Amino acid sequence: MIDDDAAVRHALRFALETEGYDVLTHDSAAAFLAVPAPSTRACLLIDQHMPGMSGLELAAALRAGGSTLPIVLMTASPTAQLRQGALLTGVCEIVEKPLLGNALSKALARLAGN
Repeated sequence: MIDDDAAVRHALRFALETEGYDVLTHDSAAAFLAVPAPSTRACLLIDQHMPGMSGLELAAALRAGGSTLPIVLMTASPTAQLRQGALLTGVCEIVEKPLLGNALSKALARLAGN
């Protein structure tokens, strides 16, 4: 998970670990790119609005580098333009913040089925 908000990272990490997921967190796109890519089956949960590089920019950089990891983009403002960019970049799912109910769980379950 890549999100610049520490409270969001901690809360989502706790929730996802409760559901049985192993979770690694990073506070920026640069921090994520500075470590080796996950070697196990993984999914990336990326916040759209981060300083330095947006979630969509990170997704584009990963795809340009050949990554095929499934990407879930989190955003508080899922505009039509963002959805189009996500589609063109190969983002698999967009979930809207605040994360209500089980929207994230459903998105991850759909990706696990692929």
